Amino acid sequence: MKLVAVFLRVKKFCESQRISDRATLEPKADRGAVAMGFGLVVRFTAHDEEAANAFDALAAEALRGIHELEPGTLVYANHTVAGEPAVRVFYELYRDRDAFEAHEQQPHVKRFLAERGQFLRSFEVTFLNEVASKGTGLEGSR
Repeated sequence: MKLVAVFLRVKKFCESQRISDRATLEPKADRGAVAMGFGLVVRFTAHDEEAANAFDALAAEALRGIHELEPGTLVYANHTVAGEPAVRVFYELYRDRDAFEAHEQQPHVKRFLAERGQFLRSFEVTFLNEVASKGTGLEGSR
């Protein structure tokens, strides 16, 4: 049930982004490119549960900056994994690759990237290119 609540919050967030950032979802006319979702999934394994909780606090600080300063970041969600208290999975969705690049340059993200290592044993990143979707605000953009 907890996972359903998370998905409902993500869906609501995406819907709000579609309304408030409609202009930013349009293709960039000067490049002739069509906006497509660019995302990633990151699996973080912390040293232990205590380190995972400290990692969550660091991620929450970054998330405040993401909410305030990154209209191109459509979804940025930190998840726990059932039965694995030291594991976190991030799902991130950006309007396009340019929005991701802008995200990576933000001071709050740079701080997160610089400090996360002290809490982690390992992490694995999988980059995603949106093919089809519902709820991302990018439907029909191909």
